[in-house]
Amino acid sequence: MSLKGFNEMVDILTVCLMWMIYISSGGQISLERLQILKYSGSNHNFYYDRSFKNIVVKLPFSMSRKEGVQYIHLDEKTSLFLFHYIYVIRPIYMLSLKGNYSFVKRNFFGSEYNDSQLESYFPADIIDPNLSINEYGSFVFKTQLFVG
Repeated sequence: MSLKGFNEMVDILTVCLMWMIYISSGGQISLERLQILKYSGSNHNFYYDRSFKNIVVKLPFSMSRKEGVQYIHLDEKTSLFLFHYIYVIRPIYMLSLKGNYSFVKRNFFGSEYNDSQLESYFPADIIDPNLSINEYGSFVFKTQLFVG
């Protein structure tokens, strides 16, 4: 398989995994929330629940002046796929990119979101305009689950 074919296959797997998480969560995780899920770094969203043997997604929520945390348990099959995606597929994919992360866009969500909204999702260093395109892409790729 060529490198281009491999990268296309990973893109297809990523979309399938996004749908699996969406369905497994019962639709509780919207597209916007899926795009900001972090698997490493500060404020990561994934935890392993030993008693249920599945992955739990931790998401903040706010409702009419009340803020809290929502825990969403993924089913066993989705948890297994997610584990393999993070620890097997993702590292191989990152190696295949050979340090070229220039395709990662600074505006994740398109024109409808502005910098103040991004600041609420990401630490300040991720939107630092002084970061080069590759530095920015590398940081994002090593922390965010669904970027690329």
